[in-house]
Amino acid sequence: MTDCPFVFKLGAGWKMFYTAFNGSGYQTAMANSTDLINWQFEKLVLSFGQEGAFDYGGVTIGSALLESYEISSLRELGQYDGRYWALYGAYHGRGYETRPGAEGALWSADGVN
Repeated sequence: MTDCPFVFKLGAGWKMFYTAFNGSGYQTAMANSTDLINWQFEKLVLSFGQEGAFDYGGVTIGSALLESYEISSLRELGQYDGRYWALYGAYHGRGYETRPGAEGALWSADGVN
C-alpha cells in the first residue's frame, strides 16, 4: 500500500516522496517525473530503524519546507540556513500506526539525500 504523496519541484524535474506500508511498518521512497503523470521509482529514502529505536516501525515524510505557499506557486523546495528541511513521523513498533509515535524534523544538503 502507498500513501502520503508529497510532490515538489527540484531543478528541472519533479520529485515525489511517498510512504509505503508492507504489513510490517512504514518506509519512505522517492520517485521522479518529467510530466507529473509518469513516475519512476528512484530510491528508498527512509526505512526501519534498529530494534528498540524510536523509528523501528519505520518513518514517513509528511511535508517539506517550500519556497512559497501561495496556491498558484510551484511547489519548489525551500531552504533555511542553507539546508532543505522536512517533517517526519516515526513509529517505535512494527505494525499499522503503532503507538507511541514520534515526530521530528530532518535536513538535507541537496533535498534528496
